[in-house]
Order: sequence, then structure tokens, then C-alpha cells
Amino acid sequence: MRYWVYAPGYNASHWDEFYSKGIMGLGWDELGDLNNYQTKEDIVKRLQELEKTEGSKKNDATANDEFKNVMAIGDIVFVKTKRDEFIGYGIVSSDYYYDDSRTDFKKCRKVDWQKKGIWKANH
Repeated sequence: MRYWVYAPGYNASHWDEFYSKGIMGLGWDELGDLNNYQTKEDIVKRLQELEKTEGSKKNDATANDEFKNVMAIGDIVFVKTKRDEFIGYGIVSSDYYYDDSRTDFKKCRKVDWQKKGIWKANH
């Protein structure tokens, strides 16, 4: 079992929707379906093309790769809104899937959300 810290959009803008639907979604919609990439390096190259940069894009590529290939059913997800504030947690209940019917955050997993509230992290 792994533990993940997750931001459901800028300032947790998608949190209420994701909580009510029992899902979590990942941005970087311009990448499309992550099933179209064989390796993390393929994601890096595509992000560099899309953003017209030679920057490493390693962090963005890692987030996408781990969402699809490392996160697993049974893992725990802590939802954050700020660096020091958590607003919920849940248990991953599905493998990765791509939901083209959504307008954004199309890369998805189902989550059994356990709790919703506000807790300070107190690092």
C-alpha cells in the first residue's frame, strides 16, 4: 500500500465534484489518454513538444506515469488544498481509465472517499 498527496485542481477546484462522483482526475489534458504512451520518457517528449520547451518536464511526466502505472487499488490518497491543509482522504478503488466524456481532468480513477473536512498539516 502506498500513500499519495493529491491536489484536485488549482485550489482544489474540482474537489466537490470528485468527492460526489467518487473519482479523482488528473489534469494535463493536452496529453490525452495515457495508454498512448509506452514510457515516462514518451510523456516527457510529448510535454516538451506541447509546451515548446527543452525543460526536463520530469516532475509532470512522473505525476502522469505514477497516476497510471504505480498507483494501485487499495492505496490511500490524501487530498490537499494548500501546502499545509488537507481536506479529505480516500482509498483507490479502480485502475486508471480515460473518460473522454469529461470536459477536463479526463485521466481518472475511482476512489472510495472516506472523510471530508479541513485539517492542518502542521509540518
